[in-house]
Amino acid sequence: MRIVSGLAGALFLTACGQPQPAAEQPDTAPSASQTATAQRPPAFQQCAVCHADTPGAPRRSGPNLHGVMGSKAGTVPADFAFSDGMKKAGFTWDRAKMDAFIENPAVVVPGTRMVFRGEKDPARREAIVDYLETLK
Repeated sequence: MRIVSGLAGALFLTACGQPQPAAEQPDTAPSASQTATAQRPPAFQQCAVCHADTPGAPRRSGPNLHGVMGSKAGTVPADFAFSDGMKKAGFTWDRAKMDAFIENPAVVVPGTRMVFRGEKDPARREAIVDYLETLK
């Protein structure tokens, strides 16, 4: 009996995570977080390690980036403990400033706590900035 139960359990676990045939899948619209994730460019995956990008998502080691474009540096989200360097940056996030920051954070904001060394590929930076502009 134990062998049969064990075998049944193993077969059940083997089926977990397997895609269902299209006819059996529920017909529901994706959630906001699923939509955001689906639209993320591959280049943003390195950002997503430290940054959330959906409204109300819990922050990670970095601030949630939803709504960052057009905001004053060091202010969005208001509940994040920004570095003094970021609080004193004194600029508004626009395409040019975000592109420069993603390329070399420590040069654009001396004293930033962001440990990312930067993305040197202009096309990858552009894809990230394009995506950030959609997060409104």
